[in-house]
Amino acid sequence: MHNPATVETAELADGATPPMRQGVARAALASGVTGATTRVLTIILSIATARALLPSQVGILGLAVIVVGIVSLVAACSETAGIVADMKGRTASTRSLQRSFAV
Repeated sequence: MHNPATVETAELADGATPPMRQGVARAALASGVTGATTRVLTIILSIATARALLPSQVGILGLAVIVVGIVSLVAACSETAGIVADMKGRTASTRSLQRSFAV
């Protein structure tokens, strides 16, 4: 059997970029673009909704948006913490990543 760390070190020594790094970089870029797009669309939707609702209804909607934002933030933190805890001191395998994102 070969050691995966040795293979990765050999690839890095040759100057080649490991495919996993490229995939992670693409995923991070896609995630950033998606997040920015979501924020912009949320602002546009909020403005359109505010014009269509009564002032008291806009306040209730604002509270609901805050609650949903907090819940999604907490959910994202737990996913990140699961991956970081699982990867401490070793490379992540496909199986460990699947366990981290299992619903």
